[in-house]
Amino acid sequence: MPEELRFELSFEGEDSADANILAQRLKEDLAEALPDAVIERKKPSQDTMDFGATLVLVLGTPVAVVAAKAITEFLRRNSGVKLVLSSDGSIIAEHLDSKDAARIVEAISRKSG
Repeated sequence: MPEELRFELSFEGEDSADANILAQRLKEDLAEALPDAVIERKKPSQDTMDFGATLVLVLGTPVAVVAAKAITEFLRRNSGVKLVLSSDGSIIAEHLDSKDAARIVEAISRKSG
């Protein structure tokens, strides 16, 4: 069975409503680029009506670069958005924006390697 990678993607400096909209847009972009990945929204608390502005992305190692490219394209279309990429409770990369394509690929590839 191929190794699975698990990442959390969250938006920094956005209010709850905007972060939720961005999370939904990124989820749609990732689902299109990675049809076999598991992409879920994570609620901050189970007792809120908030859909969750954090995405949990589970994917196999061969598609890590595809995921990085999809995230980079999303950030290009949503200028000024800051993204935090974390795994296993630790932050891998933060303050990512569209100029950080190489950092995104490195962060995801480092986790898969």
